[in-house]
Amino acid sequence: MNFLRNTLVLCSLFYFLSRSLFSQPGWVTQSSGTTEHLRSVYFVNDMTGWAVGYAGKILKTTNGGTNWISQTSPTANPIFSVFFVSTTVGWAVGAMGDIITTGNGGTSWTLQTTGITSALNSVYFISAFTGWAAGEFTTVLKTTNSGVNWIPLLSSSLA
Repeated sequence: MNFLRNTLVLCSLFYFLSRSLFSQPGWVTQSSGTTEHLRSVYFVNDMTGWAVGYAGKILKTTNGGTNWISQTSPTANPIFSVFFVSTTVGWAVGAMGDIITTGNGGTSWTLQTTGITSALNSVYFISAFTGWAAGEFTTVLKTTNSGVNWIPLLSSSLA
């Protein structure tokens, strides 16, 4: 009986010690201040980031997500992905082939011409000049001039 009690005490002690030794902070729920469904978030550092979603919604934070400020979008279509190469230069893509860009941290956004109408689901840049957008129906677009021109690499739905 003593052995069983000692084993139980040791197991309990190990359990409580391991929980405190290996505990991690976890996720904290933050309010975005919008009721729109958000689809993508991108942070350029621990404080500055953007979230995008339905109805052309664009939000920006400069305090790690504690507060989000709505930015004016040039589209009412859903936005599915956002990517920034710095705190000022970024792109977002979405429905109807929309690609939008900013050069001033999102103070203003401009719609870029793609020539396609299928949804774009992802955007990624390796520099301020070279990037790709990908979407439905095997659509893959590339730019080497910051999005002034988008070249279709693959697409079955060119307009």
